[in-house]
Amino acid sequence: MSQNADNSKTYLVFFGDYERPSSVVVRDLSLYVLEPNEALFEWVVVDDDRDISNYKRVGNSVVYDPPVFYPPVKQDVDGMLTAIWDDPLWTAYPEFRSARLQVALMKGALLEYLRSNQGYRIVEAWADLKLTMPQLVVDLVEAKAELFNVPLLPPSNP
Repeated sequence: MSQNADNSKTYLVFFGDYERPSSVVVRDLSLYVLEPNEALFEWVVVDDDRDISNYKRVGNSVVYDPPVFYPPVKQDVDGMLTAIWDDPLWTAYPEFRSARLQVALMKGALLEYLRSNQGYRIVEAWADLKLTMPQLVVDLVEAKAELFNVPLLPPSNP
């Protein structure tokens, strides 16, 4: 909280229904007339964080609410292929083992297409390859690909 000798305080300025502030002002509210749809809330700085976008209006108060940033998920081809290779499906259905080798042989192409930003080629190659595989194997591979962020399927539309 900032207070000056002239009774001015620091306020976050919100307009309309926006939950994040648009600016900061120093005012003596006894001499200030609010604009239409303008709301001022006294700013209490938390953890010395003066980035106004890290504060949010909740009802008639302001809370410290910095956005959470998640690091991008790495595309882990090796992890995916290891998880597929080690899955108990192959023990339960030994007749599917030839498909396991086909999937393992995709590694070079997967790595190259990811490195060259040609994910569409991975989608096309997988669409062709899965035509020759039992549905249980297709389901396993697609589930592990999703888990390890390997784009075997086209992006879904939101």
